[in-house]
Amino acid sequence: MDNDDVPALHDACGDENDDSDEWDEMEVTGEQTTCLFCPLQFLTIAVALDHCRTEHNFDLLELKNKYNMDCYSYIKMINYIRMQKPDPKILTESSVALWDDDAYLKTGEMESWLMYDFDDLGSAPSTPHYAIDGKTPISNLNFSDLQRQIQELTLQLKHKDMLLENAIKDMSKMKEVTRTLMEVGDSAIKNSLTTVGHLPIGCDSDYFNSYSHFAIHHEMLNDQVRTESYREAILSNGDSFKGKTVLDVGCGTGILAMFSAKSGASKVYGIDQSEIVYKAMDIIRENNYHETIHLIKGRIEDTNLPVEKVDIIVSEWMGYFLLFEGMLDSFIYARDHHLTPGGLLVPNKCNLNLVGCSDPGTLAVFAVQMVKTRLFQNATTN
Repeated sequence: MDNDDVPALHDACGDENDDSDEWDEMEVTGEQTTCLFCPLQFLTIAVALDHCRTEHNFDLLELKNKYNMDCYSYIKMINYIRMQKPDPKILTESSVALWDDDAYLKTGEMESWLMYDFDDLGSAPSTPHYAIDGKTPISNLNFSDLQRQIQELTLQLKHKDMLLENAIKDMSKMKEVTRTLMEVGDSAIKNSLTTVGHLPIGCDSDYFNSYSHFAIHHEMLNDQVRTESYREAILSNGDSFKGKTVLDVGCGTGILAMFSAKSGASKVYGIDQSEIVYKAMDIIRENNYHETIHLIKGRIEDTNLPVEKVDIIVSEWMGYFLLFEGMLDSFIYARDHHLTPGGLLVPNKCNLNLVGCSDPGTLAVFAVQMVKTRLFQNATTN
């Protein structure tokens, strides 16, 4: 045999690589899958299966379990559907496998459904049976649901961020108020009271601004012991409130004013200098107390009330360690200027209990300070 008669040899490895590259490219590009029962096309069989299940009530997994189908039965079924074009209801309600004929093993045109790995259908119980390689496709319906959920979560996150920001502002303002009170001292307050009779307008703006946000009121209202104690004290004494005129000093969100109205008060006046009073007006209207409760923005020391005297004064003036919030002066001012003789204060009595404790380190520092003070006093006396 001449060398010319010998067929040319090809690199088998090279051919395999070429085929592999072509096969990989086909897998990437792929072909759209046409629904088994309508002309709609989908990018993957997984989405097509989801469509068949939701739109045509054709659940491939149910059929697989019902007829104990294997891959050959699946091939027959696909060819049967393409050739006979049956209604999906006929397939799901039939008591026998209508495609159980070897004639349907013969394939016609290229069919993407026959590329589906039928044996793995339903083998991953942790994922939907129409998932491919454990990854669930997103249909148009599911995508819309996800978009709506994302929008709702985004709004919730913005609301939480706003609450957090307000809480941080409240804490910062409370620190400023505390620092101002500590720096001003009793002497400056006494001087102001001596010359004007009360603190001038603007001196306590930081204090009132600290109560303009919802966070601090939310915290107080959630104090179950505090809120229920006031409610019990007011509602259980309906005879004392019935038909009376009530003044709520520092009304805040109006909770004590509403307790008073519910207890039978004929008229309730609430006064507060902070911006929260405008929200309280909405709360009063929503609870249908707007005819009984009248809210006023201003300081009790600077405001002319619609009435000169009231029968009862209610107020939640107590802060940390009883006296922290500094409302006691305003409460006493309201008592001295607006309470009818023999009228009622709620609350009108408080107890402050102190417990002594010792710390050797603290006591040593205190003792040194006392010695220095005495030495200074002796030096000035001499």
